[in-house]
Amino acid sequence: SIDTITLSGDERDFGRLNVKLCYVSSVEQIWITVLHCKDLSWPSSCGENPRICVKGTLTLPKPVHFKSSAKEGCNDIEFMETFVFAIKLQSLQAVRLVFKIQTQTPRKKTIGECSLALRELSSEESNHWLDISPPSK
Repeated sequence: SIDTITLSGDERDFGRLNVKLCYVSSVEQIWITVLHCKDLSWPSSCGENPRICVKGTLTLPKPVHFKSSAKEGCNDIEFMETFVFAIKLQSLQAVRLVFKIQTQTPRKKTIGECSLALRELSSEESNHWLDISPPSK
């Protein structure tokens, strides 16, 4: 019986990132909650359990950056961190929200990334599972 199938590098699953988005129009704020990182894979050069954090960027003309705290790398990393920015909805609907998954140990290294267009942003909270892909060169 064939129990394991070895995938070549580009077919390998790099994991998924779970985020929640909500736009509160009364105060013109975007709420971004980084929930989970599941099935994350990292290069062996990062060690057994590297510290992992999620760095987010709103790709506005003047980019807005935020970063989660670093957690110990495992199969299901729970972040549960919310970031709030006061930005007009019209500005947000034209941009993307880009996430970089980074290891902190032994040195900073981006091990994966994913992004999301904010066209559909609304006051109704939306839940997204984003597929993490290898970092672009």
